[in-house]
Amino acid sequence: MRVIRTRSSHRPRTAVSRAGFTLAELMVVVVLLGIMAALVAPNIDMSRARADTAAMQVRSIFQQAHRTAVSQQHQVIVSVDTAGRRIRFVEDRNNDRTIQATDRVRWIPIEEGTRFGVPPVGVNGAATAAVVGGTATPIDGLPSLIFRRDGSVNAEGQIYLQSDGRRVYHRAIVLNKAIGRASWFRLRYGTTTWDEAGY
Repeated sequence: MRVIRTRSSHRPRTAVSRAGFTLAELMVVVVLLGIMAALVAPNIDMSRARADTAAMQVRSIFQQAHRTAVSQQHQVIVSVDTAGRRIRFVEDRNNDRTIQATDRVRWIPIEEGTRFGVPPVGVNGAATAAVVGGTATPIDGLPSLIFRRDGSVNAEGQIYLQSDGRRVYHRAIVLNKAIGRASWFRLRYGTTTWDEAGY
């Protein structure tokens, strides 16, 4: 009996191309990104952005109060709780300037990292408190601004905010008594100059 030998059909192994990354490569990238973030993070100051966001938020609350008073034809009371860092929004449906069970009440916290505070100088002269308004009405011990059905507000209110960060940035919301329009301002850092940022 003859044994027939054939050539082996095995081919020599060649390098196989691989897709993706190894765990070690991914870990190196993560460590490098962490080092870069640690170097850059101290130079990023979020305080300015938070102060702007808080000012736009408070202005938006006043704009909503104005619209609600005109469209629903009842007064809206906006009270500032400086210690609690929040605003109370009350739809005074019977226009008696007191809060009753039938009135819709909402508490709105202001932007994290900000608070109500007294700036070195006010938009229209000296500022002695976080909420300034010659005829602002205290309701439940909170300074309050009342938006009327015709769109006006009971006081030329000024509300001052500041950031909590390494650098303190001041912002202001100013109400026009006759038409209830809310504008917001930035205090230039390190100066006594206010710039109108929007309305």
